[in-house]
Amino acid sequence: MAQLLQFAWNQSSVVVAPVTTAETVILVSNPVEVPTGAFMALIQASLSMTLGTGTTGVTLRVRRGSTATGTQVEGSGNITSGVTAGSNWLEQLQAVDQPLLGDQVQYCITYQAAGATANAASLSESIAVWIF
Repeated sequence: MAQLLQFAWNQSSVVVAPVTTAETVILVSNPVEVPTGAFMALIQASLSMTLGTGTTGVTLRVRRGSTATGTQVEGSGNITSGVTAGSNWLEQLQAVDQPLLGDQVQYCITYQAAGATANAASLSESIAVWIF
């Protein structure tokens, strides 16, 4: 059985407004150390958004690092189920990563809308990282 070695969690209700169809970082995890003996990171993220006008689909991504250009660890693909422009929307995403031993890592969750002609707005978001 795997042993939990490290844990980091972050949550926010600060409004982030992704610009129409641009991939935008919604929340970044706190840094977490990857100790010797670790073999994987489990990342869980949740976000609640008010979708922008014209939105027809949403793609969520978990990326290593704190920017939208970090290495993609997991992606949802284009989610269309339950996506209605102007509505409130809640989604969760999980990912597994194999970070380098001895590194300090962070992960972020990004949001990208398809078809949006107006900005979305985040309502509440959280991200948790477990190192096993």
